Amino acid sequence: MKNVINVAMIFTLIPVVLRVAIQKQLEPEQVALVLIVGVFLIAGGKPIIKLISGIAGLYLFSKEITDGIGEKIIFAHLLQLAIVLIGFYVMFRAIIPRSWKKDKE
Repeated sequence: MKNVINVAMIFTLIPVVLRVAIQKQLEPEQVALVLIVGVFLIAGGKPIIKLISGIAGLYLFSKEITDGIGEKIIFAHLLQLAIVLIGFYVMFRAIIPRSWKKDKE
């Protein structure tokens, strides 16, 4: 399951980096470097690094959809939504019987 989450994070990294690259007109070498460093940090396995990369993705998304005007307000709302969804995740995780969890591992 851990590998699936890492792959999902890589899939979310690609559009964010490419969108910023198109806007800022970065060189292909810079885009490749950012993608490789991002994958390296995700592969590192540290939860704090994954949390920081997820928050950075939310911030870049909020900046993208507002064109730089009011991105902090949108970012705050997106962060609140993420916290609510994490709460649902914790609640649903507690509901699932232990026998299901053992079968998956």
